[in-house]
Amino acid sequence: TNESSVLFANKAGMSVLDFGLCQAIRRALALNDPDGFRLIQEVLDLDHLYDRAGDLVTFIDNHDMQRFLTLNPDEGMLRLALNLIMLLRGIPCIYYGTEQGLHNDTNAEKEVFANNDPYNRPMMERWDQNSRLYRDVAVLSELRRKNSAVALGSHRTRYLDPDVFCFERAYRDSRCI
Repeated sequence: TNESSVLFANKAGMSVLDFGLCQAIRRALALNDPDGFRLIQEVLDLDHLYDRAGDLVTFIDNHDMQRFLTLNPDEGMLRLALNLIMLLRGIPCIYYGTEQGLHNDTNAEKEVFANNDPYNRPMMERWDQNSRLYRDVAVLSELRRKNSAVALGSHRTRYLDPDVFCFERAYRDSRCI
């Protein structure tokens, strides 16, 4: 997190993209970095610098970078990444097509932030409301709507190791682990 980004987020009166969290999630789950969950926690440990860390926009891919599945074709890892941005603090933003498993199978260079992926802005060829990814997002969106802890709650890490990231969200009488 750089100082000018924090200052802008605190003074601009608008939400900003949480690139630090995006990069940490991509390293943890797309690139299988063994320190990945620790990197995510390090980003969350900086939340005190923001006046409203819950207003940061969380994401795992967008129009300026390779799609998550291009970095790692394991849909299970994409499901975990989507779960994280839906359950961690912030305002989740899911780039169109991610919930449909859109990705590039060519020999695209595998970098965390690379904008040479021709699949980061294609036309949608299908829309499957029964896809596992789409259903996950629908269920987690409903959870965010019904459980204030998920949408507004504080974050407390309960357990973290290279394979497990367990955290609690709490808001008034609402909890989610």
